[in-house]
This record gives sequence, structure tokens and C-alpha cells, in this order.
Amino acid sequence: DRRSSFATFSGLLNALDGVAAGEERLLFMTTNHIERLDPAMIRPGRVDVIHEVGDATPHQMRTLYLNFFPDQPQLADAFADALSGSSVSMALLQSYLLVWRHSAEQACEGAAELATGVAQARDARAMRPRPPPREAKGG
Repeated sequence: DRRSSFATFSGLLNALDGVAAGEERLLFMTTNHIERLDPAMIRPGRVDVIHEVGDATPHQMRTLYLNFFPDQPQLADAFADALSGSSVSMALLQSYLLVWRHSAEQACEGAAELATGVAQARDARAMRPRPPPREAKGG
């Protein structure tokens, strides 16, 4: 039967905290767009803590650079300064530094270009039409 292979929103909610849900467990949910989630998914009692992982701070940028290049504190400062004011995630910075892991100087020199590229990509995404929000379904 084809219908038995489909999951439903109601089934998901029941698996999270319905009568069949287990006790004493932690569930981590991640999303890039919390505003698009159905309110039933993140209601109090179902989701007790919401923690936003924001963009990297200058301190985090410097520390991550030093994790890759421990003997380069001056370049770490220049790296963080070049990215100052940029909306860059730690994951993106780690990927970038992995590419340049053999050259502290090149990693530092390319930081301003990285910041520009991130800003351009964000501007391009902002120009795209967004799909309308989904209607909440009963469940």
C-alpha cells in the first residue's frame, strides 16, 4: 500500500511527544528558517530551549584562525579586522581556512575578498522572490 510509506505532520508530532514518545531524552532540531516552521512544531513544552547560533564574532574569527595557524597572532588580528562587520558563520570560516590551511598569509590576504563575496551572495539572495509561507495544517 503506497499510503503506508508516507509520514504525516501529525505522526511527526506524536513521535516527538505523543503517547508513543519515550521519556528522558533530548531532541535537537535545527533549521535555517525558524519563522517558516509551523507553530505547533515549536510550541512551549515541545521545544523548551531555542538557541540561535549567529555569525562569528571578531574574537571567534581570531581564535579560529589561531587554531589553524598558532604561531601567527598578528595575522590573526589582521584576519579578524578584514572580516569585521561581515556576516560570516563559523562553518564558512572553517571551510575557508581549510582551503588555505597551508598558507597563513594567503588566508589572511583573501579575508577581505571573502567578506565581499559573502555580502554579494547575501544581496543576491535578498533579490530573489520568496515563496509564500505555508498554511498551517490541522493535525
